[in-house]
Amino acid sequence: MPKKARGVKSRRGAALLATAILALSLAGLRPTSCQPIWIGLNFEVRLRADGTAVVIIREHPFALNGTSLFGDQEVLLRMLQEAEVNRVYAALMFASSPEHIETELLGPPEISQNETVLADPLNRGRMVEYGWAVVTRILVNLSTAEYVRDLGGGRYEIKIVDPFTARDPRSWIDVLKISWDEGVEVLNVEWVPSSASGPTERGDGYLLWLNYNEPSAPDAYVLTARLPGLTVAPPPGLSVRLEASRVGDVVEVRVSSDRVKYAVVRIVGPGEDQARGVSLDVGGWRTVRFYAGARDLRAEVYVGGRKVAEAPVSEGPPTGVGGESPNASQGPLPALLLVLGILTFLAGLSLGGRGRREKEEGRFGWQVAWETW
Repeated sequence: MPKKARGVKSRRGAALLATAILALSLAGLRPTSCQPIWIGLNFEVRLRADGTAVVIIREHPFALNGTSLFGDQEVLLRMLQEAEVNRVYAALMFASSPEHIETELLGPPEISQNETVLADPLNRGRMVEYGWAVVTRILVNLSTAEYVRDLGGGRYEIKIVDPFTARDPRSWIDVLKISWDEGVEVLNVEWVPSSASGPTERGDGYLLWLNYNEPSAPDAYVLTARLPGLTVAPPPGLSVRLEASRVGDVVEVRVSSDRVKYAVVRIVGPGEDQARGVSLDVGGWRTVRFYAGARDLRAEVYVGGRKVAEAPVSEGPPTGVGGESPNASQGPLPALLLVLGILTFLAGLSLGGRGRREKEEGRFGWQVAWETW
């Protein structure tokens, strides 16, 4: 279950010990009392007509006996410092690595007395509603999402992955609400695996899942929808200028475009595969540096999951390659790339996993992987 454990040991024993240790490393929350603490998390993904989504994460801390700890000032202070951790969770719902997608915090976390959090603190198959919540909102640019696919005719497939199951099949999102604004048309909804439970509640403009156990919790939620402002393919006639050179083990890639605001820059070669998402100033140059000992590398630029430019990495001064995409229909950005530089507070953390039901992996599969400095 996706409660973040804080303290010495998990109430569910050795089976969840690794999850508890991981959560401790993410937040380092050690209240004065040293008692183990769990945090209930409720997720909402709101699809917007402009082609973005807002991920809303609501959190409430409680003790092992289910008693609310929202009045503990030290606990709240630490929770309010976890905005970047929650941004990583939001990114991993739409991409295999946070560096493969454009996300933005919509302000710092807030304490809200008007929000509530549902949780099953005693694992009895019954949700308890806790008043007050720490609320974090993250904007996701779906045009840069790895798990969004253009079906044609204005229809898009949007996969929303459970980031906890991707890390550990024994953990999952307890509560997930998928909602959408006026102008967004949801045509179909599925879940992976199909043996998992469907929505607990369907309403006007939303779907709600209450997941009480691992077998019933989906690995992914798959929507077919129309979002008027969403475009995942590179713009026609796209021009990208690319230069790539190296001095020693430092590879420098310079990218410029008159139309693109976000791209993924990749270097690849024998024994080397790194990528980094970058924001671009239209018409300006953006420099990205990688550290790589391998030779015979090439640099690639991806927009909307498609390769739009490539150039060999030269020795010494840069040599540029500009112009249109060599082939706009080339294959998508590979799902598994090793990425440097996530966040310093995640130093030493390496995550990996797949959906727990391999039989349906033909439709859905992923692996989370990154490196930190």
